[in-house]
Amino acid sequence: MACIALLVASPAQEPSPAPAPDPAALLAELVDLPAPAARAAKAKELAKLPVRLEDWRSAMIAFAPRVDARSGPSRITVPLWNGKAEEETELWIWAPAAIEPSQTFALILQAHGTGASGEGQPRLWAEVARALPAIVIAPSESGANDGYRYEDREREIALSAIRWARRQWRIDPDRVVLSGISRGGHLTWDLGARQPDRFAALAPMIGGPRLNPGQGQNNLRYVENLATVPIRDLQGSRDDPRLVENVRLAFERLARAGATDAKLIEFEQLGHSFEFGAVDWVAWLGAVRRDPRPTRVVRHAARANEGRAFWCEILGYDTREVREEPPLRFPAAEWEPLDETARRAKVQRLLDDHTAHLDATLDEPGRITLNTRHVKKLRLLLDDAMCDPKGQVLVRWNGKEYRRTPRAESAVLLAEFAERFDPGFLPTRSVVLP
Repeated sequence: MACIALLVASPAQEPSPAPAPDPAALLAELVDLPAPAARAAKAKELAKLPVRLEDWRSAMIAFAPRVDARSGPSRITVPLWNGKAEEETELWIWAPAAIEPSQTFALILQAHGTGASGEGQPRLWAEVARALPAIVIAPSESGANDGYRYEDREREIALSAIRWARRQWRIDPDRVVLSGISRGGHLTWDLGARQPDRFAALAPMIGGPRLNPGQGQNNLRYVENLATVPIRDLQGSRDDPRLVENVRLAFERLARAGATDAKLIEFEQLGHSFEFGAVDWVAWLGAVRRDPRPTRVVRHAARANEGRAFWCEILGYDTREVREEPPLRFPAAEWEPLDETARRAKVQRLLDDHTAHLDATLDEPGRITLNTRHVKKLRLLLDDAMCDPKGQVLVRWNGKEYRRTPRAESAVLLAEFAERFDPGFLPTRSVVLP
């Protein structure tokens, strides 16, 4: 009985306290999830942990690559997200022969032409990359290699290759360059115009934007999104006339939009070819930098998943007006007298009329002006410096004023970092209008 009494009287052993969450390790786990939906769900989970917003932010600023970076030329096959699942993709790589652990690089994503592969593509940039310095990544098309298809899968694979590279080396997110030849030139224009806030510069070669109603290939309507992105386009004047016309039209639209560093370099005696040495790439790419939080954002869009640019995102369109493929119906009396050029111009005006436009300006901390067309709902992502000293923001949208006091939240910060892991812009506040 005495033994029993002694056991009952003994104090219960207290459980060991749970270890404190490690923000750096949790962020690495978050960023490395392959699917955007999984990253979004994980970000919501992390936001509930007992971690201060400032601790999350400090870990994000110090965020580093996941693995030791490989050096020299190499070939590797890695799983990349294609919008629906992971897809084994061959990458051809050029990196310096010796890499310091803390060394920072620019990144050049080089897309190949129809029927080719990533093999040999990095050599085009090797001398430039050595001088910058930069890492060059050239994915091989793992699907049907019969030309650019203007599909989400192709765009997602390219973005996933960039994401993969940024986890291997210390890539400066403000120095990511998109380039490509022929089919790859088409991809460069298409992805760049749809995701303009991802790139420091574009270098398309013998590829261009397109006007092709009925096939989801009408991206000339988005070219103005690239007005602040430096561009060097190399194009043979004797190439396919439709391609040449589209490229020239793109630069006309860019000029009207106020572009200051977009240049078309034509070679009068060449067809579907170009002279790579026509540009001082080291001087040009050595100087370009993306501004991760510009004071002005312009966004043209017509698809539900393409409303984002920098700190603005279109969440809802006027669905009566915005169409990716509006019906092409013109009275015969208007259409029949027109030549081919006039008909194309008429179709392009129709597409422009069915495209949503957003023009946002951060006038000063706490004051934002929005001018939109065909936009019903939008979101602003803000960091502390974009609000006034009281944490407020006054938004003037098409003449109507909205005053908001958005809270700083870890959930906003984590959701943004999950997708972009960009220390140059770490928004903590979100304003949805109206």
